[in-house]
Amino acid sequence: MVYRTVSEEEYEQVRVLAEQGMRITRIAKELNVPLTTAQSRVKQLVLSGRMAPMVEHRKKLPRSKRVMVAEFRDRYGINLGSASDLTQLLTKAEMEWLYVSTPKGATIIEFVASMIKDVHAEEVGSDE
Repeated sequence: MVYRTVSEEEYEQVRVLAEQGMRITRIAKELNVPLTTAQSRVKQLVLSGRMAPMVEHRKKLPRSKRVMVAEFRDRYGINLGSASDLTQLLTKAEMEWLYVSTPKGATIIEFVASMIKDVHAEEVGSDE
């Protein structure tokens, strides 16, 4: 097997995409490298302290949350949608604002959830 030295530029490309919230599978596609290569570069960046660990959010919801979501969907006739659905509804300027405004280390969804919590607290007057 032949190994080659990975340039700092290649590591930097991975770091920038990861810090933008891109998942490892998408980073691999974006950089046209195998998934295992992208995973290895992320691991090396994290181990060297040049990047915070990535949090993959594709975990299955607990049963109680799935039941709650289903109850709300049935009660109100509204589907949950996805982050992709959200981005399709925003203009380029709105998307730019969203990316610039999202705190470093947070995902877009975490930022949107925090805004919803803030508005809810203002309207209802509590921090439930």
